[in-house]
Amino acid sequence: MTGAAMFGIAVRSILWQHLRAIGFVMFVLLIVAFSIDLSQTMDELITKAAETKQSLIRIIVPYLGYRAADIVTRLLPMACLAGAFFAELLRRQRMEDVILSAAGASPALVLWALLLIAAGVGSFQATMEGWLRPLAVFNQVDMGVGTYASRYRHHETDARWFVTDARAMQARVIISDTPQLRDITLFDGIDQDALNAILTAKSATAGAQPGEWDLQGVQRWVPDARGNMQPTQLAHATITFPLSEAELQYLTVPAFNLPNDDLRELRSTATGLRKADADIASYRRITAFFLPGIFILLGASLAQTGYKGRWFAPFRLTALAVLGYICVVSVKIFWSLGIFGQVPPLWACITSLILAAGLTFALQARRF
Repeated sequence: MTGAAMFGIAVRSILWQHLRAIGFVMFVLLIVAFSIDLSQTMDELITKAAETKQSLIRIIVPYLGYRAADIVTRLLPMACLAGAFFAELLRRQRMEDVILSAAGASPALVLWALLLIAAGVGSFQATMEGWLRPLAVFNQVDMGVGTYASRYRHHETDARWFVTDARAMQARVIISDTPQLRDITLFDGIDQDALNAILTAKSATAGAQPGEWDLQGVQRWVPDARGNMQPTQLAHATITFPLSEAELQYLTVPAFNLPNDDLRELRSTATGLRKADADIASYRRITAFFLPGIFILLGASLAQTGYKGRWFAPFRLTALAVLGYICVVSVKIFWSLGIFGQVPPLWACITSLILAAGLTFALQARRF
């Protein structure tokens, strides 16, 4: 392939057709998502406009902008798969590949054009995943309207359990920039036949060292020689428990919605499933560049396979489209498995991409 051919009319035409198809599918998905969202939040938007004495349009426009950043980041891989699939069907209907082949062009020309699209859309997805979506989510929280505002606001939770191998703690959490614990009950020695101690406290704040908690209004129960629990009153006490301020501050926020600085802090201090959640969010931001490109190539490859010679094969195309959809859904399935500790974080983020890339390679190998 010559340098002129790599950026010639044919390549630019393929680029434009695929970008137009991806954009159209993304637009349709965005409109549907907006319709669903506004049906649920319109009353809040009207109330917010009345409270701030602004016109409704001045509330709706920024709100939809914040929602668009979140929706596009979530649905762009699906739009890439469907858009590339439909674009290749239209190209085949116009027999463009036959014309290019007659002119001496190889299938590599289409593949090159798709790789150029993948690089551009991948850069956009990485920017959205790592920067714009978290910014939009917390701007929506500050705005005080919508699902994120109700879920991520500063508030006091019901009693929550925090469990390690040897200890379990129940407490209510005050979620804020300086989180606190209230009504604490700590069970020490849950991995043994009998507890070492039971500790209750009215409140707790983070100590000077990571994992330290300063407790106020403490009552400590320890077993005597006969195993009966005996209480001791303490005004203050300091304990170590693998729970960080960052974990409590973002207790209700999935890690993938956190800004980069906060995500790094959470990843360095969290333990257990919260640690897995933070690791997956970090790997997602690395793999975001490759995610839309792989599905662009997969969607195009599936469409190119859905013919018998020059004949349109509707049942085969339908089956291939379903297969592509399963591949897209598998991405979120593996993310969820990783968050719940069933798959290592790195593999949770790359397994579905490897499978989709392998399927794409196998389909493309048939064309060369």
